[in-house]
Amino acid sequence: MHTLRLSLLAAALATPLAARATVTETNFQVATGADLAALCNATSDDKVYTAAQNFCEAFAIGAYRVLAKDEAGGGVKTFCLPDPGPTRDQLKTAYVSFIAQNAVAASEPAEDSVLRFLQQQYPCGGVK
Repeated sequence: MHTLRLSLLAAALATPLAARATVTETNFQVATGADLAALCNATSDDKVYTAAQNFCEAFAIGAYRVLAKDEAGGGVKTFCLPDPGPTRDQLKTAYVSFIAQNAVAASEPAEDSVLRFLQQQYPCGGVK
């Protein structure tokens, strides 16, 4: 019995907390960065995995394009992706990790959390 408990504890500790969360319908409203991270972090055993992953990528791409266009409109650039840029999977993983470690970004509107993530991960140093 003691060995079983240790095995269960080891398995629980080996699984990241974010990976244990189940995606809900509410997450699809993408009210917060935490909602977007939940969609991006959906696992293949989640019944809405495909929808969650597609929604995550579509939302993130749309937010990125609007933010990049806004910054290209003459404002100070606050984020600069490297060339070549990271893959979608790399960006999703980094975003999920960022949200897990940043309570402010997790609770703010999803689009604001995407901007905060880009600014912290890929700063330009105020270059136009």
